[in-house]
Amino acid sequence: MFLIVLVIAIRCYFITDKVELLKSYSITITYLSFILDKYSYTHKKFSKPIKKPLNH
Repeated sequence: MFLIVLVIAIRCYFITDKVELLKSYSITITYLSFILDKYSYTHKKFSKPIKKPLNH
């Protein structure tokens, strides 16, 4: 996961054409936000507090 982002970052670094750079940059941002959304969703799903009955 991190490796893919690193590869894209290295690619962006070596691309001299500004249009290509912007394209790669936007792809990277989209990919990162997707990963973050997926991670936070999974995190929320599994970190739900177990509801304990109060009266018992």
